[in-house]
Amino acid sequence: MRPGDEIHRVVKMLNMEMGTAQRIKSKKNRDSVIEAIKSCIEKLRHYRTMPINGLCLFQGRVLFADASKEQRVSVCVETPKPVSRFSYLCDSCFHLEELHGMMAMDVKYGFIVVDGNGCLYGVVSGTTREVLFKFSESLPKKHGRGGQSALRFARIRESARHNYVRKVTEIAARMFVSNNEPNVRGIVLAGCGDLKTVVSQSPLLHKQLRDILLTTVDIAEGGTCGFNQAINLAAAALGEIPVIQQRELVAKFFEQIALGSELVCYGIDEVCQAWSMGIISRIVVWDETTYSRVVLRDRTTNGAQLAERVQFTDNPTKVVENNLEIVSSMPLIEWLAQTQTETGSSIEIISDHSPETTQFCRAFGGVGAFLRFAHTFQPSALDEDDDLFMP
Repeated sequence: MRPGDEIHRVVKMLNMEMGTAQRIKSKKNRDSVIEAIKSCIEKLRHYRTMPINGLCLFQGRVLFADASKEQRVSVCVETPKPVSRFSYLCDSCFHLEELHGMMAMDVKYGFIVVDGNGCLYGVVSGTTREVLFKFSESLPKKHGRGGQSALRFARIRESARHNYVRKVTEIAARMFVSNNEPNVRGIVLAGCGDLKTVVSQSPLLHKQLRDILLTTVDIAEGGTCGFNQAINLAAAALGEIPVIQQRELVAKFFEQIALGSELVCYGIDEVCQAWSMGIISRIVVWDETTYSRVVLRDRTTNGAQLAERVQFTDNPTKVVENNLEIVSSMPLIEWLAQTQTETGSSIEIISDHSPETTQFCRAFGGVGAFLRFAHTFQPSALDEDDDLFMP
């Protein structure tokens, strides 16, 4: 649903579709479609007006991998960017093209990292950074040779420098200009010494790139390390892009750990204890975490008692032992999202596309949290009456 669509008109359309669904011959399909439409109508009754960017509703039933159990799926998404078109689809799968398009619309910023040893071209978009191209160069250095050869050496040095600047600007145009229009919102020029200034003021720099040049920053070295440093130094000019926000969030987390603060916790054991206690203000989770919430039942008690133990394993078959069976399994991120309102906590999902976030994912298993107040956790595993978490 688009931002301008009216709720009552959408509900009216769904009621008409429900009448059409009554004529579906297959009873199973007819009941499924009618149930999904009713669920959509119930969801829409919680909204008085359409959210500012529109709304996406997904309703249906999903079979488990073994096709023995069926789970009802009901997802309501207030999109981060405006929905481009209204569509109603009844199919065997969910159509996510609109959401995928929003993810691909992230603003891109170009980076040119130049020094006497070479040049690197990269882009930062959303939560990712990417090196597009880089090359090495060896410019002649100043030396103490004098006499009649001093001017000749100076001319050679200036000629090599001019050719290098020309090469840098020509490749920049190929990387960041398409159809005579820039393919990035802005350009950040980083480098050591005055070489970056020479490039930024050079008439050889493409006019379209000169118009979107945001800032120039001084870095200690070139290459990939200089690229990472340039992203930090240009944060103010880039604005609120996710990769900068994630790095700042993880930096605050590391700072609390360095201070020995009890206002943070990390690791699946401590975080899940704090989540169950309701003392987490913000939880940080890696978007590729493999943890799942698994509920076990003891077969010997005829389902009257849940298994009261915790185990970590990368093999699900190891969990089903001693008369235990898996009742349900849900990815950790999905379970956190469903129980978020109960704890009043916020969830920050990060990627590992920067050195800081990569260190967080490797060192702490991709799970950490900021607490509402200081709390000391025991080094032992989870209490026996807590849920089971399995990577």
